[in-house]
Amino acid sequence: MKTSPNQIRVELKEIQEKHLQAHSFYWGDLLDAVKLDPINYPLVNCYYTDGSFQNNTSTLTLVIEIADKLYKDSSNLNDIESDTLQAIRDYYNVINKSTRWKRIGKVQNATFNKFKWSTGDEVAGHRLTINFVLRDVSGVCDLPMVGYDFDQDVPSGGCPDARVINSSLTFDEAVAAGSILELSDITYDITNSEGTTIITGTEAAQTNVTEVLPDINFTDSNGVTTQEPSGKDLVCTPAGAVIGLPIMKTGQTTSYVSGDDGETQEGREVNFTTLNGNNPFGNTNRFTDTTGGQTYTNTIVIDWSTYNQDNGDVLGYQTNFVLTPAYTTFANSKAACDALTIDGFSDWRQCNWNELFNVCKISKNALNYAPFNYTSVNIFWCSNTLTAAEGLTFRPDNFTVTKPNLGGNSGRPFPVRTFNWNGTILT
Repeated sequence: MKTSPNQIRVELKEIQEKHLQAHSFYWGDLLDAVKLDPINYPLVNCYYTDGSFQNNTSTLTLVIEIADKLYKDSSNLNDIESDTLQAIRDYYNVINKSTRWKRIGKVQNATFNKFKWSTGDEVAGHRLTINFVLRDVSGVCDLPMVGYDFDQDVPSGGCPDARVINSSLTFDEAVAAGSILELSDITYDITNSEGTTIITGTEAAQTNVTEVLPDINFTDSNGVTTQEPSGKDLVCTPAGAVIGLPIMKTGQTTSYVSGDDGETQEGREVNFTTLNGNNPFGNTNRFTDTTGGQTYTNTIVIDWSTYNQDNGDVLGYQTNFVLTPAYTTFANSKAACDALTIDGFSDWRQCNWNELFNVCKISKNALNYAPFNYTSVNIFWCSNTLTAAEGLTFRPDNFTVTKPNLGGNSGRPFPVRTFNWNGTILT
């Protein structure tokens, strides 16, 4: 097994030591932990219950409990439940999203529940249960055994260098260890130099895979083999998870002058509305509703070109502002956005210039396309401010920005919200 429970215990304890709302740590049964004296609450208690072995992974059921001491009259119960739920969420985010933990394994699924009991101290809190998949690339060469006949070709001096043959994806060039690959789901075989398969596995596109490999040979689609030395990391990340993305295509597809953007169509993604890889819902649509389709029954548009896979944040827009009158000042436009709640989602705000311009196509009516479908000339408020003015307005029919006069230059609000993809749903 590549990572032991003892290593996981050390990692969980370090999270507790760095967390400002977790004051002590125990590895074992919470019933035993609360009998210790003294305890500096809140207490983080961790253990694992059971697990399973697969060909290339080992799965543990990991339990993390965060408890605080309950007053005799339970007057602090609501505070305890609120604080421990947030702390449990913090633990989940670290384990599920941090690169450090992705080198250990990945979260398969997770649930939580609250508890309250009286054994020793009377405590209450929340329990997080995670099915955690450990990366397990160990083979017979890694066993602490000498002289055992495995009845297979294992040289006495050690195992041969590994060779990676990708059976569902071809590389156009040699891939250096430590480089970032943009991959769809891949299936791989690792064989020894005699052609015998040692390991077979599959990695999902939504998983960051970091493996420290022995010396390996990458064979590309042209049959060219390149060897990379051992001890380096091969990091595989899904499309879009790179730092410093190029800007989007403008949406111009007709060329009027040689060399113009209609001819060159510079920028990332396939086109203005099509991604060059799958969004978390498994399709290439740049714009979706909150369930991954394109019906927009709640008038919310998610723009996956803004997706930050590192923290799960993505921008969402409101397609047809429910309050139709024009707003004569930035202040009342902003107030309308701030007060907006759609389908349970609050925390909307007035968009800034870049957020609005990002969804404008280069055309006569820049927002006259699905899913926005503004067919008439409109002036929209932005949250950027100019000297001696409350804000600025943007006119997308001719891409002009105007300095508003107080009481004039009325525009429409254009609400935006930062959503978060937690691996299952948008929140």
